[in-house]
Amino acid sequence: MGKPPRTFSVRDFRLKLPKEVSKASGKSTITVAPAIEVEPLPLPDHLYDLLPPEPEWAEAIMTGSKPPGKDYASRSELVYAAVIWMLGKGVQPGHVLSIILSPDAGNSAHVRDNAAPLAYARRQVVRAMSAIEISTDCWPIRDDDNRPIRNLPQNIRYALAKLGVDAQRNTFTHTDEFRGYGLDGRDLNDIVEILSSAFSRDLDITAAPAYIKRELLAIAHEQKYHPVEDYLDGRVWDGTPRIDKWLAEYCGAEDSELNAEFGSKLLIAGVRRIKEPGVKFDTMLVLEGAQGAGKSQVAQRLAICDEWFCGSLDLKSDDKTKAEMMTRAWIVECQELDDMNKTTSQSLKKFLSTAVDMFRPAYARNATEFRRHCIILGTTNELAYLRDLTGNRRIWPVTVGKIDLARFSSDVDQLWAEAVVREEAGESIELSPHLWAAASKLQGERMVEDAIADVLEDAFAQKTGRVSMDSVKLLVDIDTARMTPMEARRIKAVMTGLGREYGTHRLHDLGKQEKAQRRGFARGNPDERKSEFIAKRVDRGVVVILPLDTRCDDEPPF
Repeated sequence: MGKPPRTFSVRDFRLKLPKEVSKASGKSTITVAPAIEVEPLPLPDHLYDLLPPEPEWAEAIMTGSKPPGKDYASRSELVYAAVIWMLGKGVQPGHVLSIILSPDAGNSAHVRDNAAPLAYARRQVVRAMSAIEISTDCWPIRDDDNRPIRNLPQNIRYALAKLGVDAQRNTFTHTDEFRGYGLDGRDLNDIVEILSSAFSRDLDITAAPAYIKRELLAIAHEQKYHPVEDYLDGRVWDGTPRIDKWLAEYCGAEDSELNAEFGSKLLIAGVRRIKEPGVKFDTMLVLEGAQGAGKSQVAQRLAICDEWFCGSLDLKSDDKTKAEMMTRAWIVECQELDDMNKTTSQSLKKFLSTAVDMFRPAYARNATEFRRHCIILGTTNELAYLRDLTGNRRIWPVTVGKIDLARFSSDVDQLWAEAVVREEAGESIELSPHLWAAASKLQGERMVEDAIADVLEDAFAQKTGRVSMDSVKLLVDIDTARMTPMEARRIKAVMTGLGREYGTHRLHDLGKQEKAQRRGFARGNPDERKSEFIAKRVDRGVVVILPLDTRCDDEPPF
């Protein structure tokens, strides 16, 4: 006899089942049924010895294929149907649980692909047990003609279970999820209309969409789960220390005490932010290295699931947009460090120090507080990218070498498992004081000496309107004939960071003699863009930016 998988820590899982009823005129004499407890049971050496002798379904379970003549919209529905079939044929719930977790069963692939397979599998088994019990029961509340009374919560819940519809509240994404009856991914308003029709057509009960919606939301509220917390709780550390060395072992970083603390405290903070959303962690580990080295893949793989990862953080976007990204992600990658200016540096400092975001979600009535449950990693190809001395302590720079993504992917579950153990032991997520000086030295070495950015920010940070590229080059003392592609890219990056669009506009030449289509930058609304600025050399060769004497009201920019 084999044993159930050892990598899962078994926990009690309880779900309220339908209630026992007796006929009454609009009144219920219902008593609560006992809660279900399901634990994995040992499996025989050959699963076929345990499966009922029906080749079509047994083959489907072993191979992961659909039984002949059966069509299911998703792998989750196929697994649920297989669980119903096994339970209906008398297979013990604990054996069913072990079967859909066993690598020997083909249809277990969908379950094992889940970040928290045991928790997910147990929900499927308990849900199926509930549906089987309901199929042999009767309507909770009936009228004198023995018909189910319309719009009552008990009858609506019974009907939902008859159709295999389930609802859960995902407390990580702050969303409600609805499954079964082919409703996965549908909008709630569409779902209740579909179910209202199905109730009337298939179950001979009338229920208005508003009443169905109310019960679905109530069921979801009663069945809360947190997928990332489930994942972390399902990890069992094998006792081999890894997180102090993961930056050196997998990412080719220097094997130093400072990098050991950077790496371990980042992962421990990742666990703590899930356990205690909003806990202070205002630092960002930055992976520095050549383009194509695999830095972004490391950040993405740390997130375990693609839906727990955000790789599109835009520091220039508004606070609400950034906050909405935070609510859906566990690991957030910031890729914009190469083109930071003073403005975005200040924005990054504020962004990292924020632990609680306040905004009004789409379709919500009021603004809501969202405590951050994510950690942030930066990636850059540059060796110098910091521009604000006051915010540098928040940056933990790590130069990477050759990244072994295969080994990292193989061990990432154990990295998080160890982080869970050390977080539960109360380990600090603040850098040790004796390492502050070493960290400050590294941060200082990343400071940018950027004369172009300093000049352009002083000249244009508070201005709207248009300016030609020729004026910009004169201002920063770059000869057009000698301007390098890197200088051109730097000018565009800085001006874009200041909110200016690069393109073709009606602009004067430097002598203000001719106006034509020229390459340049514009900022502001259409009226503000009518203003034009031009560079002029004044006393002692100093170049300044001045507004033209007249506004171009008759010639708006292209």
